Amino acid sequence: ELEGSDESMDFNRRTRIAAGNIQQIVRLKRLLSPSFGGIAFAFMSGKTLRMMMPWLMLIALVTSFLLWNTHWAFAALAIAQTAAYLLVMTLNVIPKSKLPGVLNTLMYLVNGHAANLIGTLKYLFGQRQNRWHSISE
Repeated sequence: ELEGSDESMDFNRRTRIAAGNIQQIVRLKRLLSPSFGGIAFAFMSGKTLRMMMPWLMLIALVTSFLLWNTHWAFAALAIAQTAAYLLVMTLNVIPKSKLPGVLNTLMYLVNGHAANLIGTLKYLFGQRQNRWHSISE
């Protein structure tokens, strides 16, 4: 769907979707059983891994800093990840139309994972929003 929305509306939408996804995982966790075959694989890769992604990114960042002194690669990874997050935070104030495609892609990914993290936390801490309803109601 093409919808006229700004970055704030998009972030809020993605946060709501993430909260809905974590709700599905909690309510349908039995579908993760290998006895469901392809359904289990699709549910794990399509929902569960997507919900885990921001947590895995945070773990990667923290462990890179913890291992900073053990190998130059960990220091480089910690710097690169921190720089990418700071760059996206800075670029969020610039209109997307003025940015090159690679920066728009980076912003889309990082902002999406941030919305995912916030939506997951909102669901886990009970900050649920009202159910969807049609405008015509």
